[in-house]
Amino acid sequence: MIYEMVVRCVQDLVVGWQDLTGALVSLQGVLPAASVNQRFQLGTLIGDIGKFTITIDDKPQEDAGGQLVTLATLLTNARTTLNTSRSLRTTATGLFLLDEVDAALSTALLPQPGQPVNQPVIDAVEFAKASLDDLRAHIDNCLREIEELTSAPGANASLGGINNSVENISAYPVLTQEAGFSGAPTSPWSNSPGSRPLGQVVEATLRDVLGWRPKASDHKGFVAALTQSFTCKDIEGRTECSYTPRTYAVQVQADMGAVTGAQASIYARAKAALDQSVMILDRLYPLDPAADPQETEASRAIVRSEFTELVNELGIEGGPRVHRVDSLFEQLRGPNNTSFDPEQVQGQLRAMREKFGLERKRVNTIEEEQDLTDFLTMVDYVNSLFQSWTSQRQFFDRSSTVEPFLGTQLVLVSRQLAVVAESVHEVYYAMDSVFLGGAERQTIELVFTNPKRPSLFVSELLMWVERFATEEGTLLIRDAGKAGVKAFFPTVDRLFEAMRDSRIPPQDPNRLPAAYSVARVQRSLAELETHLKRLADLARKFL
Repeated sequence: MIYEMVVRCVQDLVVGWQDLTGALVSLQGVLPAASVNQRFQLGTLIGDIGKFTITIDDKPQEDAGGQLVTLATLLTNARTTLNTSRSLRTTATGLFLLDEVDAALSTALLPQPGQPVNQPVIDAVEFAKASLDDLRAHIDNCLREIEELTSAPGANASLGGINNSVENISAYPVLTQEAGFSGAPTSPWSNSPGSRPLGQVVEATLRDVLGWRPKASDHKGFVAALTQSFTCKDIEGRTECSYTPRTYAVQVQADMGAVTGAQASIYARAKAALDQSVMILDRLYPLDPAADPQETEASRAIVRSEFTELVNELGIEGGPRVHRVDSLFEQLRGPNNTSFDPEQVQGQLRAMREKFGLERKRVNTIEEEQDLTDFLTMVDYVNSLFQSWTSQRQFFDRSSTVEPFLGTQLVLVSRQLAVVAESVHEVYYAMDSVFLGGAERQTIELVFTNPKRPSLFVSELLMWVERFATEEGTLLIRDAGKAGVKAFFPTVDRLFEAMRDSRIPPQDPNRLPAAYSVARVQRSLAELETHLKRLADLARKFL
C-alpha cells in the first residue's frame, strides 16, 4: 500500500506538470497579438517545464534494468523529485519556476490600455491558476506523507493516532444518528431516513423568512421580526399584509442588541445612497454612440450588484466584516485610490465611465450634461460613504482597542451564548456515544486541585453551563444591558476555569470511567472550554 502510494505521487506529479503546460499553452493562444512580452514569457516557462518533465521517471518503481527497487530507494527518489519540483528555477531569471508562473498569470490579467476586457484571457488565466494550485497542493501533500513515513516523529504520531482510533472504533460505536441541538437527542424513528426533524425545518424557515433565531421566551424579538418582514395596510375595512423582502435587509432588533452607533449612522446613509444610485443607474445612457450595449449593461449590473452588496454588508447584525467592506470599496473605487474627485475615480466606476463614454468632451446638450451629472453624483455617494467608513472603521475592527458600541457588541455576546449552549449538547452526544449516559454522569465526581473549589458531578457542571447560557446570562443582558454583562462576567470566568479543570489532565484518569478519557469526549470538553473563553473575552470588553 505504501509502495503504491509513493508511485502514484510521482506519476500524478507528471500529470500535474502536463496539465499546467496545457493550460499555459491555451493562455498563450488567446493572448492578444500585441502582448508580445507576455507571449514570449509564457513560451520560456513552457519550455522550462517541458525540459524538467522529461527528466521525471514515470516508472519510479523500476530501476534501469526493469527490476523493482526497494521501498527505501523509492522513497528517497520520490522525495528528491518532489523537492526539485518545488524548488525548480527558470533559465531566464533564476527565480523559482512556480512563482514565475504565478507572476506571469497575474500579469496576463492586467488591462491593456485602450483594449476591452478579454473574457477568453480571464477564463484561461483562471484555468491555469487552478492547475498551478492543484500542482502545489499535490507536491505538499506527497512530501508530508513521505515525511510521516520516513521520520521518527512522524511515524510515532501516525502510529499513535492509528492505535487510538482503532481502540475507539473497537470499543465504541460510530455515530450515525443525526445530531439536533434543540434540547434532546433526535429520535431516529421520528422521521424518514435522511430527513431533518420537523422542529429544525421550522426553525430554519423562520430564520430565512424573518431573519430571527426562534426562542420561545423572546416575544419582543418575534414581533420585531414580523414587523420588519411584513407590511400591513387597511384596505376597504380589512387588513392585508404582504411580505417585503429587501435587497438590504437588516435585523434592526436582534436577540439581544441592535444596529446602533457608528453602524446605524453609516448604514442609514448607505441605504439612502443606494436608493438614489439605483434610480441613477436605471436612467444612465451612453454618450458614446459607438458604445457596445452588452458591455454597458454588464457594467451597469456589476456596479449595481457591488453597491447593493456593500449596503447589505454594512447592515449585518454584529457589525460588518471589515475585509469584505474594504474589498467592495476597492472594487468600486479602485485600490489605493486616495482621490475624491469624481472624475478621477478608478475601479468598476471608471470602467463604467469609459464604456458609457461619460466625458465632458462628449456633452453637447443640457440632457447629456444631466446624464454626466447623474454619474458624478453616484460617484460622490460612493466617495462620501468611503470617507465615513474610513473614520468609523476602527469600531468594527475586532482587534482594535476602541470600546465597541453596545448594540453591536451585545449581538456578538448573544451569538456566543447560543454557541456555548449548543456546545453543551455536543458534549452530551459525545458522552452518550461512549455509554456515559445521563444517570452515570450524575455519579462521576470531578475533584479540583484548588482547595477552595468543592467537587462537582459532571452533570452538575454541564447543567450549570447550559442554564447560564440559555437563561441566566440571557436574562441579565436583556434586563440590565451593559451592567448585566459586567454582572455575569465573574460567573463566565468561573465556568471557564471549572471546564478547563474538568479535562484530563488535571483530572486523574485512574479515578474516572475509562470512557471519560476517550478522545471524542475530551475534544468536546476542550471545545466547550474554548467557547467559554471566547464569551469571557467578549464580556471583558465591557469592564
